[in-house]
Amino acid sequence: MKNQTVYCQNCRAPNSLNDANCVECGTRLLLVVFPNSLQYDTNQTPSYYEDHLLERVSILELRQAQMSEALQGAVEILREQTQILKDERDLIKDLYGIVGMMNRKETRTIGESSEPDPENPTTLPDGPIADDLEIQNIIAGHGAGNSEVLAKLISDGRRLLSEGNERQGLQMLERARLLSPRNPALLIYFALQLFLADRFSRSAELADQALVLAPDDRGALLLSGVGHGELGNLEKAKRHLSLLVNDESSSTLVNFAWGMFSALEANWTESIAAFKQCGSAPEIEYLIGCAYFQLRRYQKALRHLEAVVAADPDYADAWFVQSLIFKELGDLENEGKAFERASKANDPASQCHEFLKRRKPSPSEAALPFRHLLNRKNAVLSGGSTRIRRFFRDLVKGSLGTG
Repeated sequence: MKNQTVYCQNCRAPNSLNDANCVECGTRLLLVVFPNSLQYDTNQTPSYYEDHLLERVSILELRQAQMSEALQGAVEILREQTQILKDERDLIKDLYGIVGMMNRKETRTIGESSEPDPENPTTLPDGPIADDLEIQNIIAGHGAGNSEVLAKLISDGRRLLSEGNERQGLQMLERARLLSPRNPALLIYFALQLFLADRFSRSAELADQALVLAPDDRGALLLSGVGHGELGNLEKAKRHLSLLVNDESSSTLVNFAWGMFSALEANWTESIAAFKQCGSAPEIEYLIGCAYFQLRRYQKALRHLEAVVAADPDYADAWFVQSLIFKELGDLENEGKAFERASKANDPASQCHEFLKRRKPSPSEAALPFRHLLNRKNAVLSGGSTRIRRFFRDLVKGSLGTG
């Protein structure tokens, strides 16, 4: 047993039985020992039951990782809340002292009524703005005068953004934030608009500010997670998104993001497990197929890519990856057919367009949807194909109820 070898379930590299992680890719090793007779047999393919077992183990590992991050996130929130409660208690003591001093210096007439200041209305006037639920939620968190001004700034900012005037629209929202700096609903709304404008750093910053004021707010956790995720701050992104993994309206987004994070770390088995929790949309089947392509498990990859083109015959990128697989398998006939279908597909925004111009498939270091991960300067979640980016943005807006 001293020289017994454990083979990594991700990259199949040999490791010592004493190793906890693969020396090649860093994947946590399963206690699966292959006989010496299979050590050099690269044509061995797992049986259905072995495949099913590995898939179940991968899902369990994914859940363990997500729950571990969620537990750490909950502990962090409790620690922050304890400090906030302590600070608020000290502040209340100071306020009681100030009120006591004021009461000794002056008294107010019993029954004296205070009229609202017409210069600083606290309620909205009748009209379209007053009927807007989004603005009403923001005004409810304002709790001070100038509510009408605040509502006008948000309304104008939203109108300018819808007209494509991004710079002035965001400037209006910044003025609204300065008017109501401790308003979680406003911070979350502004963070979303910044995220959709690809200003990920500022978006994550405002989402984090909202979390200080409302630590368990779903929108703030989501925007902080995806904002930090785009920047490659995976520890913070996973911490916040893991708290939403059991939230039905956010679970697809969380698992999509987790799949891309795992792809960034080249942990393809965990990436596949995460994507498989996202449903069966063509974009998801495409990502699963490409992750299997990374593992050189070509038959599994083809199965998912065929499901993609069955659902959407014009998915050019899926046809193109199939052509790469057939090339690797030496199937020149099917390679040519798949490449031709990719060329003729009505998909002008396809990621494979640059390769189609060369008239033949070109090998690459990574499958199409993961090529942008080779450059750490690119956005992790939406830096790839236009179609995947659009799918991801729709998930974000849908999870926040703005889709």
